[in-house]
Amino acid sequence: MVRANALEDNFVLYKTVDGIRSALDIVGRKGGYGVAVPVPANTWHSLRIEFKAARFGASFNGKQLFEVEDSRSPMPEW
Repeated sequence: MVRANALEDNFVLYKTVDGIRSALDIVGRKGGYGVAVPVPANTWHSLRIEFKAARFGASFNGKQLFEVEDSRSPMPEW
């Protein structure tokens, strides 16, 4: 799940397992909570996740902000 939060001005990618949500670590950085980015309120935004195997790229309004890697995430069968 991805979220752009206008109240906190951040963009975060989460994983939910057994009903428990946790932020995923950004590739090249341990810890933290997504990235700080201005998220104007009361306007539409584009959120996008692209994935290849265990790596997920997170984009906000057409700009890739970061990647995460989670080999434990089940990949859908296409």
